[in-house]
Amino acid sequence: MVTTVTSYTDSRNRALIGNGYDGVVRVVAGSYYGTGVLLYNGQAVLTAAHVFASETTSTSVVFETSYGTQSIAAKKVLINSDYNSTSSNNDLALVWLSSPAPTSAERYELYRAEDEIGKTFTMVGYGRPGTGSAGQLSSPSNPPWRLQAKNQFDTDVSTLLPFFSSTPAWAAISNKQLAADFDDGTSLHDALGLLARKPDLGLGTSEGLIAPGD
Repeated sequence: MVTTVTSYTDSRNRALIGNGYDGVVRVVAGSYYGTGVLLYNGQAVLTAAHVFASETTSTSVVFETSYGTQSIAAKKVLINSDYNSTSSNNDLALVWLSSPAPTSAERYELYRAEDEIGKTFTMVGYGRPGTGSAGQLSSPSNPPWRLQAKNQFDTDVSTLLPFFSSTPAWAAISNKQLAADFDDGTSLHDALGLLARKPDLGLGTSEGLIAPGD
């Protein structure tokens, strides 16, 4: 997680145990890992399909809760049938657990409304840390830290497609993805204010954005 504060070790950016995010987990697939979230039934974790790009058969889910650190093997991994690894569309997968998740891990439901634009959201993940001024670190922390940051959904990606029409690696589908930029409090660096005419100067020291692994 890349944040605006000068150090990612700042306690404001740590999603510590007991703060409501113990259902955010690390999904380990072979030598790779990503972030996932425990769904409401407590039996499956929602994560990204690209975590399994190496087609590994060894997958586990690591929980950090008041019970300590616990690794649970995956019983089954289901990749979204519409996942497109070239365009990164529909990048979703479900990891079914081979045994029950810790009871101390929060369960989360899917957000099913369609009013996200303009709302603030919280990101939590195990991705590479970094700062807005220096960018992400070249490698993750060891062991990876669960970090958090906030941002705001500014627009639908459809408003940005004219600027990326020559980039087939990001051929986003309209009305399927939302966009947020990383504001530093100045209009000069307000990317979506300039590109999409959605001016917003950000959330100050709470502002952040995801990085590889989140």
